[in-house]
Parts: sequence; C-alpha cells; structure tokens
Amino acid sequence: MDRLLKGEKASHIGKRLNLNEATVRTIKKNEKEIRSAVAAASSTSAKPWKTFSIKHCIDIISLSLKELKTSKLNACWKKISPSSVEKENLRESSEN
Repeated sequence: MDRLLKGEKASHIGKRLNLNEATVRTIKKNEKEIRSAVAAASSTSAKPWKTFSIKHCIDIISLSLKELKTSKLNACWKKISPSSVEKENLRESSEN
C-alpha cells in the first residue's frame, strides 16, 4: 500500500509481488479499511503477550515433552539423522 501511495503503478507492483493487477487495485480501493483493521488487530492481539513470560514458555514446553512419545520423535528424525534414531531405539529398549 505504501508503494501505491508513492505513485508506483498497480501493474508494476503486481509483477514484483506476483499478484494480479486487479488484486493490487482492490487493495488500493480498500486501503483505509485494511489499515484500520490491521491497527485494531495489532493493539488487541499484543495484550496477552505482555503477560507471557519465559516461565510460561518453559512450562508449555515441559508439558509438550511429557506427551511426546519416543516413537513419534524417532519417526520425525528418521530421515534426517538415522544414527540418532538407532541410538534412541537402543535407549528405549534398555529403559523397558
């Protein structure tokens, strides 16, 4: 939208951003509504994050790890690092 305000043509913006020219023109037509919606969303969506702390983050990660099964973790890492999966399988066998 800033490019449009600076006088750049909709066709040029569309080509650079891989958008249809009609899409760029529609955005230009609805610029005020778009900007006000973004401003309203930004002010309300930031409020919960102001009270979110590192402790909250660690608590959430801890809960997630408790629910994570070794088999699921192995499935995710199998193609990336097969040797890690094999070691993990050995550890899992020795734990049982």
